[in-house]
Amino acid sequence: MNLTSAFLFCKAVVPGMTERGFGRIINFTSNTIGLPVDSMTHYIASKAAIVGFTRALASDVGQHGITVNCVAPGATPTEGMMAGHHAPEAREQRMQLFTQMAQRQAVKRLARPADIADAVAWLASDEASFISAQTLVVDGGLVRL
Repeated sequence: MNLTSAFLFCKAVVPGMTERGFGRIINFTSNTIGLPVDSMTHYIASKAAIVGFTRALASDVGQHGITVNCVAPGATPTEGMMAGHHAPEAREQRMQLFTQMAQRQAVKRLARPADIADAVAWLASDEASFISAQTLVVDGGLVRL
């Protein structure tokens, strides 16, 4: 699902961007591609594939004024990240894991959704017009790719 959804999205938007001679594509991967995480092999493999897809697509469409990048968020306690953890004990266990990860980061706090949104907005801006085929890790300095 992770790689297929990115591929299908890009397949849908690239023709219009090519016609206009401008576009910004920002895919999402995960900082877990740089972490040893037990029992997540399938997830990490699919997220790492998005990085390769992003780099390859950037080469294909750059000549048309389109940049393609990835954002790799760290643990961000949102409703989406807590989905499937409905029992109070499960939610608390997930928050404890996030808090432990935050203590290993250079910036010792949990990510806020705005932290991720700001990175995406910057990559979409004119300020990032010469940045393509890159992965921006937004996790407080936990992973260095």
